[in-house]
Amino acid sequence: MTIKRQIENYHRSRGQEISRLHTTTTSAFQSIKSTGLLVAPQLGGASFSKINVGVARAGDVVIRIKPSSVGKYVSWVTSHPCGDIPCFWPSGLPNSGAFNTYIPTSHLEYFDAAQRGWYEVDTNLESLEIMSL
Repeated sequence: MTIKRQIENYHRSRGQEISRLHTTTTSAFQSIKSTGLLVAPQLGGASFSKINVGVARAGDVVIRIKPSSVGKYVSWVTSHPCGDIPCFWPSGLPNSGAFNTYIPTSHLEYFDAAQRGWYEVDTNLESLEIMSL
């Protein structure tokens, strides 16, 4: 079963909408883990699909903002036609201070295809299984 189908089934079985998702390669995911940050694309543009898995390819890792962080530490810029851009507020929302375009891994989860569920990015990835789409 593809990772896209697994994510759809996971949310359907819980009566949940699929949240905005980010897809990345396994090597880029390892970089996110080592730096502790998901950094916005250098050339600008959306880094999260509007809703759904989007253009995930075989070997991709699918990441989302933790539901508990959305609206509390992360807001969305939704004007981009291809997707959404997250804004991270270190002091929490609402905040009159500056926001960052990077997201710390403490606010991220990845979909583990082997376990068929969402897990914190900073957990052990020994069981990470990349499924073909």
